[in-house]
Amino acid sequence: MNFIGFFLLLIGQYFTGRGVIQLLKFNGNRVTLACFSLMAGVGVYSFIPFFLELGKVKLTTASVGGALAATTLIFMVPLLKHLKTIFSMPKFNFRMPTLYEVPFYAIFIALIILSIWRCYYLPPNARDMTSGPGLMAKLAMTEKSFINSIFSLDLQSTNNYLKPPFIISLQIIYQMFACDLGQLWLSVLFVAFTVWLFSMMVERIHPLIACIFFTVYMATPELYAYTYMVLFDFPNMVYFAAGFYFLSKYLDEGDSGNFNFAAFLFTVATYVRTETPILLVLALPLLAVKMWKDKVPPVQIALKSFLMMIGSALVYLICMNIYVKHYIPIKYDVSNDVNKNLANIGPLFTRLTEIVTELIFSPPGMMYYGYFFHIFLFVLAIDLAVFRKLSKTALYILGGVAVVYVGLALVGFILPLADLMHTTKRGMFKILPIIMMYYAYSPFIGKLSSIITNWEGDKAAEAATTTSAKKK
Repeated sequence: MNFIGFFLLLIGQYFTGRGVIQLLKFNGNRVTLACFSLMAGVGVYSFIPFFLELGKVKLTTASVGGALAATTLIFMVPLLKHLKTIFSMPKFNFRMPTLYEVPFYAIFIALIILSIWRCYYLPPNARDMTSGPGLMAKLAMTEKSFINSIFSLDLQSTNNYLKPPFIISLQIIYQMFACDLGQLWLSVLFVAFTVWLFSMMVERIHPLIACIFFTVYMATPELYAYTYMVLFDFPNMVYFAAGFYFLSKYLDEGDSGNFNFAAFLFTVATYVRTETPILLVLALPLLAVKMWKDKVPPVQIALKSFLMMIGSALVYLICMNIYVKHYIPIKYDVSNDVNKNLANIGPLFTRLTEIVTELIFSPPGMMYYGYFFHIFLFVLAIDLAVFRKLSKTALYILGGVAVVYVGLALVGFILPLADLMHTTKRGMFKILPIIMMYYAYSPFIGKLSSIITNWEGDKAAEAATTTSAKKK
């Protein structure tokens, strides 16, 4: 383990991501900015070896390290006017946890440490890694290129070498400068996203309730396993779910910084999994309807929709139409994998049904997601039956749940190779943090938070009165 190299990578990713945030005029509290600086930095760094490969540059320590340093310096330029703010970032206002929070924090820390250790210690063992990105990255370390001796093997049983080079690039960077297995970038994403998601919930609901729901989230069996087992699904979840949250904030509040940052996160999500644009197309009506209600001219609606999609479209075209077609030595045409009978929509409704009956409400579903979806439906039922009125942000976030649910079924319908028990099962990860975001805006949970806060206030007042009386 090269600790110096690892910390230099963290510093570089932080300042690169902070520069991205500054350019996109995104704003937030210090925890949000710190976490998303790291996440944005990881996203930007993941393009560097890929672009070097496209430029036919050999992937050496000097070329990759120099490109990373140059990228970091370029993105630091917008920060020069804000150095005082940037360097004050570590000064968080810590609140001592109450007694009832301590056991939950102990659980969270234990799960995070275990995940990081396994990510550091256990080699990549998923078939999708060992037959594709993992092996390509390992060979690239010695052969200095993505296009290496992996293509001398019999690859008829797999198409994983065709996946976007998000993982390949990060594996190369971390193997060069941090650790032999190179997987710790996944822990960086996991910790940063987890800290932000929990802090966002605690800002809006009572810490005790946030801790209870977050324990269910962290202990979701299938999701937790992929916090240390490198594959495309967890990083895609992180960038897509965060992007949808900030898109929802933009639709509610109109802050262009939220929109810009959401578009950037969607771009990285597409770089992780190239079917992401299908889900983004389903999200466009949320944007269009909101702008239409605000009496925005159709031309501006079309422009905003274009800006939301352009980054993802460019990444898709570069990965599929340039990299796969002109760099990968094995000929591949994605149209061969597309459903040839799209007029028959029966399989689409079959997949929608199977997601519910075979993935969620089934014995295997309990092993995958535990009681996560049962709890969500219970909370949602109370919100709709008792409180009836949801905030705009809550409605938009629920729209995200619908987009992922329908979108995954649509992906399986268009691309039959995206099967239920692998692609769809792991794709469901994207719904889990979006549901956690909904909890932060749930009227039922908000009411419970108020009750507990008022009760604590009454108890504190009684204790103060009793203490004052004793002194007298």
